[in-house]
Amino acid sequence: MLLVAVITGTICIPYLKKIARKYKIYDHPDHDHSKRKVHSRPIPRIGGIAIFLSFIATNLIFNSSSHFWILVLSSIPVFLLGLVDDVRSLSVKIRILIQLVSASLVVYLGHMSIDNLYFTPDFAISLPFPTGFLLSVFIIVGAINAINMVDGLDGLAGGLVLIASVLMSYTLFILNHDINFIYFFGIPVAGALLAFLKYNTHPASLFMGDGGSYWLGFIISILMLYMLKHDPLQINNNYNIPLITPVLSLAIPIIDTFFVIIIRVVSGKSPATADQSHFHHGLLKMGIPQSQVVLFIYFLSVVIAITGIMPIIFPAYISWIVSYTSPFLLLTILYLVLKKEKNASAKTALYELFIKNKNKRKELNFFFLAWERFNRYTLYFILAGTPIIAGGSQNSAIGFSAGIIFFLLIILITFKMTRHDFFNVLIISISSLLLLVANNIKSISVELFNRQYYLQEYYNWLFIIFAISIAFFILLTFRRNYLMISATDFIILTMPLLLFLLPNDIIQEWNLSIIGLRSLLLFIGFRVLARNENNFYLRIRYVVLISLLYLFLTDGLNFHILF
Repeated sequence: MLLVAVITGTICIPYLKKIARKYKIYDHPDHDHSKRKVHSRPIPRIGGIAIFLSFIATNLIFNSSSHFWILVLSSIPVFLLGLVDDVRSLSVKIRILIQLVSASLVVYLGHMSIDNLYFTPDFAISLPFPTGFLLSVFIIVGAINAINMVDGLDGLAGGLVLIASVLMSYTLFILNHDINFIYFFGIPVAGALLAFLKYNTHPASLFMGDGGSYWLGFIISILMLYMLKHDPLQINNNYNIPLITPVLSLAIPIIDTFFVIIIRVVSGKSPATADQSHFHHGLLKMGIPQSQVVLFIYFLSVVIAITGIMPIIFPAYISWIVSYTSPFLLLTILYLVLKKEKNASAKTALYELFIKNKNKRKELNFFFLAWERFNRYTLYFILAGTPIIAGGSQNSAIGFSAGIIFFLLIILITFKMTRHDFFNVLIISISSLLLLVANNIKSISVELFNRQYYLQEYYNWLFIIFAISIAFFILLTFRRNYLMISATDFIILTMPLLLFLLPNDIIQEWNLSIIGLRSLLLFIGFRVLARNENNFYLRIRYVVLISLLYLFLTDGLNFHILF
């Protein structure tokens, strides 16, 4: 299915570019600098046709569900509306009217009205049919316009929809191994967007246009409703997904659109007025290249979406609190970006903006250096101190795995392959996961005054303190280098999530749910500290080597250390 979608899009796009040139269907650059467009030459804007045709062709071959085709056919008016708007600009009233009619049709004919709204996996309110119907229609129309408004940089809208569709599919599969979501939506959307992004990545030679953004907004809203309402394609439904989970999968377009509309209304402008008040414009004004801006927004989108998944994959913990606080984190970053653009130096830390006295700045600099050192040594202790205190894991598989990774790391260092950021991150991520598993494999208690104290509880508190410390350190020392993203940063995020694709019996046997949560916190700490210290990876390698060697000797070769 993925290959069919990619091949169909790849075949269609060259022909669409010819059609656009023949009929002069271009997205022309703005000559007025107050507008939002950033490209400097006319670019064809009918790439959305390729996305639509790829999706339809894939499902024509593989899918025969009548219910599914009701949903797809209901999207055609929205798609045609966008195409007409690409060729001849339509008024806002006509666009909203057609969107409302299409949304109402799909909700009614597809039985997509929301019945219950879950705020946590256990707390919900029942919605009467009119309220659920209107809410479903609002979600569809809101998503259509949010994707359209965020489509301001090369590859931005397509990449955000790709991330959202993949993570929502991932969530449902982890929850109850529901393949319908992936089969009908996830794979065709991913394949269509991968083909399109080949031509839409900076510097783009093709835009999706309003036809593509309207249709993608419509489809992604159906995915959101798919999660909020029990799957109409399934007979047995045994999952409750909080509202925040699908919302955070599309957090950047939703919050950016809300933020922009508020700014325009307060300024006395129409919400439909094009300007440079979007999040990505603020990042561009900080002097960050367009390709880096898009990568950073991708990365932030993945981070925020993962916080929305946490109530699903960590049901034993009150992780929904993290989900509901993450939008405030995003709003804080939006505020900081807009605040930064007014300053001469984008490298200025947040706390330095409010302190004019140079002597106080020096005192605070010393404080933040000490704070950073605290974070660094906490990280070292998590990786090296705890295996030694635990006296090994008493598991030969862990020991021999540690030995293999230890000698592999020695080889990479010998041949100087660890100079590459990719190998640094990959090896350290794998090593850290193994160390976290080793630290959690047995329960250790200390008895004092006839009372037992379990070290694992304090180990959990260590992670909580580390996470809070890192979060506030990021906010108070907000610098532009935090926004520079590389492909390896995505490896850091995806490594813990891959744990949950393992069979359930393995996850339960090795307690991988808590390992995944700890590793997410740990890897975010890696990223922050690596941005502030040039020799971070060198030092962390030595810490990891010591820990791996210790595990290899105690668990693999059965060396014993007597306390």
